[in-house]
Amino acid sequence: MRKDSKITGLEFRLQVHRGDGAVRVARLPRPLLIAVAALLPTCVVLAVAAVSLAAQYRGVRAELAAAEAGYQGSRYLYDQLNDELAQVRSLNDRLQVVADNRPPSINSQFFGIGGSSSHPRVKRAPLARRLDDLNRAAGVTAAEVGRQKQGFVELTRLLENRQEEMAAHPSIWPVRGWIASPFGRRVDPYTHRWKLHEGVDIAGRFGTPVVASADGAVASVDRDPAGYGRFVLLNHGATVETLYGHLAQVIVQPGAAVRRGDVIAYMGSSGRSTGPHVHYEVRVAGVHHDPLDYMLD
Repeated sequence: MRKDSKITGLEFRLQVHRGDGAVRVARLPRPLLIAVAALLPTCVVLAVAAVSLAAQYRGVRAELAAAEAGYQGSRYLYDQLNDELAQVRSLNDRLQVVADNRPPSINSQFFGIGGSSSHPRVKRAPLARRLDDLNRAAGVTAAEVGRQKQGFVELTRLLENRQEEMAAHPSIWPVRGWIASPFGRRVDPYTHRWKLHEGVDIAGRFGTPVVASADGAVASVDRDPAGYGRFVLLNHGATVETLYGHLAQVIVQPGAAVRRGDVIAYMGSSGRSTGPHVHYEVRVAGVHHDPLDYMLD
């Protein structure tokens, strides 16, 4: 079999001579041949461009993966800073309560700590903007942590200079247990009416030791069958008092001096009580304060 080809004026002709003498002729019009020849370089360029774009795409994906990893790392550090800031703020507030004998202000208690809710654009914004926003937020948070730590250092120094006075300020749990009823308005378990609960109820096992929450003197040991049951009232100097109610047994006498942590009684269920617990109050100048603000340990 033999092949011959030639270009005539209007077409490209390919002749195939077979062994049996037959001849097959394939014709390509000249315009089609010219079009194919013209498109061939374009196809080559497109193929090269496709290879280049594929390489660029892989590079961009790698850069995005690296940027996302960087964002996640920054987010983790930012969350850590927020956690640290929350802890420092909480400790500062509670130490301030002990130092000044007053509960922390509403602003300090409910000041925003941060996190995703304080930066609603984080999830919706492009990655670059998310990183910028996060870095700015982390910078602000780090600065706030620094300020809070400095305040903590200064407050600690102040407390060290006032150790004797501070020993007379309530600062520990009076008994081991759990909070059965917090300070504030609640439904009275006997009358089923709303009433101010002037302390906290700490439930636990009958006979658990009850300790003085600060240095002071026993102001009163008494019994109130319709209310506190057996109770102890401690005076901590100035205008601070603590009360411990529903006791099973009292082991101190009026006028006795006590130190923080001394056992003064044992948990019971005397008076108006539905089970073993200690009703604990903190009073400053006759005003009831939330004891949880003074229970630091």
